[in-house]
Amino acid sequence: MPFHQLIDLCQIYLLIFTLPKLKYLKIISHQFKDPVPLPFATDNQQLSMIEHLIIDYSITFSELAAILSYIPKVYHLNFWHRDINYPLIQMISTIALSKLTHTSMNISFLEFDEFEIFLSKLPSTLKSFNLVYTEKELEYLDFDMSEQLILQNFPQLEKFYFNYTVYTYDEDEFIFDGCVCDQFISSFWINRQLLLNLRSFLFL
Repeated sequence: MPFHQLIDLCQIYLLIFTLPKLKYLKIISHQFKDPVPLPFATDNQQLSMIEHLIIDYSITFSELAAILSYIPKVYHLNFWHRDINYPLIQMISTIALSKLTHTSMNISFLEFDEFEIFLSKLPSTLKSFNLVYTEKELEYLDFDMSEQLILQNFPQLEKFYFNYTVYTYDEDEFIFDGCVCDQFISSFWINRQLLLNLRSFLFL
């Protein structure tokens, strides 16, 4: 499709947010223009009734923060995080996430300390959390740390699914360290029936 015919995603969002009865939205972006930043909702602006949002394309945290400003009732959120040098997680307020009970995020190249900041903004009433991670940072495989984060922040968590996928050309990095996986075989994870999927793909 010629560039001049590509759709402005910002305008699409602004149109969608005016629909008064819409409660579920799944938006997929394949051929949109380089996005014009979505402005944050203002105090006198009509807000959306959307409760379940699936963003099936990669966005930054600043873009997510702007979208969330229009949907204060959202309780189910799925999104893909796009890597940038400055994640700007601070732009997302705890109020914007305060009603979430279910969230799913697909991330790459996000430092674990930045991921912890995002977790700190999620409400303690969270019931379901899905995380798909596709990089090599082993801090994400520290299940003792994850156990403490869940116990301290999400006492009502019922479902946790973690998919850790690594693509590598280095045979030495192909096999996961057994002691890492041993952390997952504990009463905490087994009793709660929390799910883990570790995969490694070697390109020869």
